[in-house]
Amino acid sequence: MDKAAAMRTRLIEQVTQMLRRPGLYVINDQDFESMCKLRLDDLRFLDGLPEPTRDDLGLSDKYRSCGIPGLFREAFGTDTRFHSEVASLFAEIFHGYGYLTVDRLLPDEPWSALLAAADSAFNGRDAHLSEIVKAFGPPSFRIHKYVYCYAPESGTGWAFFDGFGYTPDDHGAPATTFRGYPSDPVLRSIRLPGPDFEESLRLTRQGEALRHHTQLERLN
Repeated sequence: MDKAAAMRTRLIEQVTQMLRRPGLYVINDQDFESMCKLRLDDLRFLDGLPEPTRDDLGLSDKYRSCGIPGLFREAFGTDTRFHSEVASLFAEIFHGYGYLTVDRLLPDEPWSALLAAADSAFNGRDAHLSEIVKAFGPPSFRIHKYVYCYAPESGTGWAFFDGFGYTPDDHGAPATTFRGYPSDPVLRSIRLPGPDFEESLRLTRQGEALRHHTQLERLN
């Protein structure tokens, strides 16, 4: 194996590792977005292909100039870092370019059933990520234990189930007293395929509570 091929293999291995445990690599979620883009550019360079722009990746229209973490902070506050959400989007991107292997791809029928259920079944009620696995089977790709990604065989866009990285209080915010990291995170939100962040977002009861709490804090 020549050095370029060895470097490519090494980068792909690193990409998989950093997407699974993004918080181990950088402190700031915005920095993690930059790191992912640089790794993608490196792999494209090694393949002799042009570096994709934010427009090419579908990020400019959906996440605007505030970057991926920006819209999550607008929705859910600034007390949480959104490494896992950034990682989930780049997992879809890296897979689309052939640089990430997932654990499973959903055929058309179970994928359609997942989209139909995810569109409304968890709206306004409490759920845990373990319920998602019971309903739809194991995820295509898991970001640590907080975000479960499901990918279709058709390549039409992924669905993401986002868990709280903490045990939320009645407002969806972190409890005043630290209760430890949850072994089975509470589901906060679902992101369905689509060009617009708001239109693709579905909220559970505690996800709605957190968003309302965030909006009230912004007004104060």
